[in-house]
Amino acid sequence: MITQEIRLRLSIARSAITSLTNIGKDKSITITTKNRLLHTLVSSIANYGSECWVLKNIDKKIEAVQLWCYRRLLYISWTEKKTIDWILNKVDASERLLTIINRRKLAFTGQKLRGKDITSDLLLGVVYGTRGRGRPKARYSDNIKAISSGSRYDSAVEPRWFTLNLPLGDDALD
Repeated sequence: MITQEIRLRLSIARSAITSLTNIGKDKSITITTKNRLLHTLVSSIANYGSECWVLKNIDKKIEAVQLWCYRRLLYISWTEKKTIDWILNKVDASERLLTIINRRKLAFTGQKLRGKDITSDLLLGVVYGTRGRGRPKARYSDNIKAISSGSRYDSAVEPRWFTLNLPLGDDALD
C-alpha cells in the first residue's frame, strides 16, 4: 500500500518529466546532458521529504517510475522491448532512486538519533501507552532496520558511534 504523499511525489515527478518531452525528442542534446537535467529537475522533486517515508512494498513502484523517466528521457517506446539493463547502461545510471532514498533515510535517522530529545524516542518507536487493536502498522524504525540489515542501525543507536575524539582539558584550547 502506497501512502498518499509518496504517490503524490511520484506523480509530480512524472509530470515534470512529461514537460521535458521536447528535450527527450531532441537528438542534438547528449544523453549526459539529458541525464543531468533529469537529476536536477525530476530527482529533486521525487526525493523531497523521502527521508521520512515508511517504505512498505513499494520498491517496484519507485523503480518503475525511475525507468519510466529514463524511457521518456531517451524517447524509447514501451513497444521497443528494451531491457532494464540496456536502459540503465545507455543512461549510465550510477545510482537507483531507491538507493538514494535509503541513503537519505539513514543519514536523517543518524542525525536525529544523536540528540536526546523526543524525536529520537519517536524514531525508535518508544512511545508509552497501549497500542490499538489490529495489525501493527509499519514503523519507521522497522523500515530503517530492513534497509540497513541491522548493522548500521545498531551502530547509529550507539552513542559512541557519533562521538568525536577531541582532546579534553586545558591543552585543548591551545
